Formats: sequence, C-alpha cells, structure tokens
Amino acid sequence: MIQLDDRVLRAIRRLIHAADSHSKRVERSAGITIPQLVVLKTLRDGGETTTNTLAKRVSLSPPTLVPILDKLERRGLIVRRRGTTDRRNVFVDLTETGFQTIEAAPKALDTRFLERFEALEPRRQATLVGALEEIVELMAPLLSADRIVDEAPPALPQSDEPPPVAAQ
Repeated sequence: MIQLDDRVLRAIRRLIHAADSHSKRVERSAGITIPQLVVLKTLRDGGETTTNTLAKRVSLSPPTLVPILDKLERRGLIVRRRGTTDRRNVFVDLTETGFQTIEAAPKALDTRFLERFEALEPRRQATLVGALEEIVELMAPLLSADRIVDEAPPALPQSDEPPPVAAQ
C-alpha cells in the first residue's frame, strides 16, 4: 500500500512537471518565462514599486528576482530607477512595451486547466485553492534560506582517533 507521504510527493511532482511543461510552451510561443510574466503582471496590477516589495509580491527572494529584472529591462519591458530620497531603493515600473507583452502573452495557467477549474462550483474552487495555499504554508520552511530546525546535522568524518576532550 502506498504511504500517504508518497502520494503527497507524487502529487507535488506531477504538479511541478505540469507547470514546467506549460512554462516551456509559453516561453517557446511568447518568448517570455512564467516568472517574467508574473513579475510583469504584478507590476501592471500594483504599479511602480521597489524591488524588495516586488520580490515579496511575487514570492521570490531579491537575489532571484534581480536576474529576471535584468532580462526584462534589457528587452525594454521594465524600467528601474534609484530613489531620490534614499538611493538604496530601486523602483521598478512597466514600459508601454511591457504592457503590450502582457496583452499578447498566453495565460500563465494552461487554458485547458482553467476551463476545467472554472467549471467547478465556486465553493470547490475555493476549497482547492485553500488546500494549495495550506500546502505552501506547510512547505514554507523548505522555501526559506534558513536550515530546517529538525534537519539532521551533516555527518562528521570518521576517524580512528578519539574525539578531543573539551577543556573544563
């Protein structure tokens, strides 16, 4: 009998595979990745914002977001500027080309999935979204840069010599 944790792992793996496959199709057809599209749409919906705020809104760390912004800026889809009162702040905004790219891009989620999902009763949709959000929360320690507290420490190298005695 398959253990429940194995079922969870397989389901997550299937979700990742489906998302990766769709992401590749979007990139081939539109020349833009799903993370880039999410950043553009977040800027469209929220307007100009700082890099740090944008990183939080798209659930990426600033070091992960910066290369995405670099690519979008090179393509003329966004502009960045330093703050005038605090030069440490970097503001990001969409260009007209960025708006046009969003309009021309395919859906970030597969159309067939969206059709099937939208056919569900609203209560069932909310239940499924809630379950996904709860799974993300349960996995939050895996997403942080910190080590998981209950993670086993790395194994120490084996030696024939006795361990050193601590001074008292």
